[in-house]
Amino acid sequence: MNYYENFLASLLSYSKLPNDLDISFIMPNYPRYNISNHPSFIYAGGEITISFPFFCESSGFSSYLLLFTLAGSSTITIKDVSYQLQENSLLFLDCSLPFKINSYNNNWKFQILYLKEDFVNLYFSIFNENNTFTYDVKPYSCVTTCFEKIIRPNMSNTVLSNLYETKWLTEILTEICIFEKNQDNPDDSIPKYIKKSKAILDSQITKSFSLDELAEELQVNKYRLCREFSKYYKMPPLRYLNHKKMEKAKELLFGTNLTITEISTKLGIENVNHFIQLFKKETGATPLAYKQEAPASIRELHSPYKLNDHDQ
Repeated sequence: MNYYENFLASLLSYSKLPNDLDISFIMPNYPRYNISNHPSFIYAGGEITISFPFFCESSGFSSYLLLFTLAGSSTITIKDVSYQLQENSLLFLDCSLPFKINSYNNNWKFQILYLKEDFVNLYFSIFNENNTFTYDVKPYSCVTTCFEKIIRPNMSNTVLSNLYETKWLTEILTEICIFEKNQDNPDDSIPKYIKKSKAILDSQITKSFSLDELAEELQVNKYRLCREFSKYYKMPPLRYLNHKKMEKAKELLFGTNLTITEISTKLGIENVNHFIQLFKKETGATPLAYKQEAPASIRELHSPYKLNDHDQ
């Protein structure tokens, strides 16, 4: 099988798509042009805007992925851990790992590159030493410029174009690996109290915590806790807790007949107006509007299109 066929074979399920699209839209500009002496290290790539609820689950296929979110947001789940992809975040993923992507927000806009394994293996092993998959792109970063040059080449000379493409890709990978190595602790591990704080939040998302209470339970300074938690999990502890609550709220919203007030109470948020504000901040819509905005698509999203139910 060729690369695209491997990608299709890896798909376990995906949501129903608009009539003018098939799942190949997620792999733009395939195949990349190659010449024997100066091949491209990119299988496929381009810029995509998803303006409809989208779900995709893969068992894994041979490739690496760089995904740079320009606007909107989505969630990717890798090894049962969810990562939020927001504006100016870069995802670096070994696609051989099973993963799920969910985008409920309209107009998730991103640039994407599928990379060949031999070229990227070493970079990924460095970047992922601490189980890291995302990188926050700063204003001074080369990522924005290099991505733009790669997906919108303005050279007709294929040899020169491929050489520059390799240069820009190397600059991106080098930047994120250097940054990640600079974040390492001397013992190259996440502190035990940070792991414990995450475990507490993960296991008790139906409860209400204050930062003071969490810090007291861990017997650590609350400012240090907030700073260190953000370093390893890319957001402060209470925002992480609210994110987990809103993910659970989505499940309850579409999988049960509970009212908004009942969902709020079940998640340990006694003030329903506060719950609605948190939900809107997370998704861009109130719970009711979120559920009613595109009911047919949302139902399909939670009853994914199974490949073996249809012609492939």
